[in-house]
Amino acid sequence: MRLFDTHAHLEEIEDLDGALGRASKAGVFAIVAVGSDYASCKRVLEISGTYGNTVVYPALGIHPWGLKAEEVETTLALIEEH
Repeated sequence: MRLFDTHAHLEEIEDLDGALGRASKAGVFAIVAVGSDYASCKRVLEISGTYGNTVVYPALGIHPWGLKAEEVETTLALIEEH
């Protein structure tokens, strides 16, 4: 079975190589990696360009729980750019 993970916070995983390797072996062929603030959006963009066995699609955004007023404009600019 081929699987597509539609919502993952890959930037929070310590052993990302191992996790993505296990996901690939389990049939996961693609993942939507979700960014929720400036730092996680930057990391998601880095991750999406690194891994080949499993396609990682970045989903950039701002989550209201972690909203930092001083980062809103910078984060929106990053989202718009990518």
